[in-house]
Amino acid sequence: MLNFSGGVNGINIQNASAVQIEKTSIDGFTSGTGACIRLDSPNTVRLYVDDSFLRQCNIGIFANGTATSNRTSVIVDNTRIERGFSATSATGVWMQGAVDVSLRNSAISRQDQGIHFENPAGTGTSHLALDRSAITRSTTALIYANGVASGQGHIAIKNSRVSNNSDQLNVSNTAVGGNVVVIVEDSEIADSGSNGATLSNSAADANTRIQLELVRSQVKNITGIAVSLSATNGAKSYLYAHDSELAHAAAAVKTAGSTGNVVVSLVRSTIYHTTTAIDHGFGKVRLAVC
Repeated sequence: MLNFSGGVNGINIQNASAVQIEKTSIDGFTSGTGACIRLDSPNTVRLYVDDSFLRQCNIGIFANGTATSNRTSVIVDNTRIERGFSATSATGVWMQGAVDVSLRNSAISRQDQGIHFENPAGTGTSHLALDRSAITRSTTALIYANGVASGQGHIAIKNSRVSNNSDQLNVSNTAVGGNVVVIVEDSEIADSGSNGATLSNSAADANTRIQLELVRSQVKNITGIAVSLSATNGAKSYLYAHDSELAHAAAAVKTAGSTGNVVVSLVRSTIYHTTTAIDHGFGKVRLAVC
C-alpha cells in the first residue's frame, strides 16, 4: 500500500483523462483548502478510488467539474474516509459544478460534513449515489445547497445507513429552476441529535421543486423532526414515502411555508412512537393504504 502524507494536497488532479488510485493511504493534508485527493479540471476526468484509506485531511475528496459534453465522474469503492482534521470545517466529500460522484461499499466518518454537494452546474444534472455505504459520527451527514439558476441535482441513497450524526440530511435551494430529487431506498436514517431530513426551498419560481422519496426505508431515533419540509416564494417541497417507517421522533413530519407549495404523501407507511405524528402548518398531507 502506498502512503502520502503532509503538504497541501495528497493527489492534485489538474489535467488527466483517467486517474486510478488503488490500495493507497493518504493523510495529514490539513491546510484550509487541503484535500487528500483534489480534482479541479476544465476537462472531463474519470477518477477511480478503490480499496483506500483517506484520513486527517481538511477534505477527503474535492471534485469540481466544468460542463462538457461528458461530465467528470468520481467512483469510490471499498474506501474509508475518516477523521477529518478540523472539527468545524472538515468534509469527507465535497462536490460542485458538473460532476457525478458514486460511493460503493465505503464509509465516511468523523467529519464536520460527511458530504457537501453544492451548486451543480446549470447544464445537465449532477448525481450523487451511495450504495451499500455509510455516513456516521459526523456533525451533518449530507448537505445539498444550490444557489445556481437551473442547477439540477439527483441524490440516490440505496442499501445504506446514515446514522449517529448530529444532523442527517439538509437539502436547500434558493435558485430559480434549481430542482433536486433525493431517493432513499432500502436504507436507514437513524440516531440523530437533531433532524432526519430537512427540505427548504425558497426559489421565487412555481416550477422549482425539492423532492424526497422514501422507499422501503426507515427514519427513526430522531431527537427532532424525522422529515421537515418548507417552501416559500412560490417554490415547492414534496415528500413521497412508500412502505417506509417514521418512528421515535418528536414529530414524524412537519410542514411550513408561506406562499409556496408543500405536499406530503404517505403510502403503506407507518408512523409510531412520536410525540406528534404530523405537525401540519402548510400544504397538503395525504395518507393512503393503496
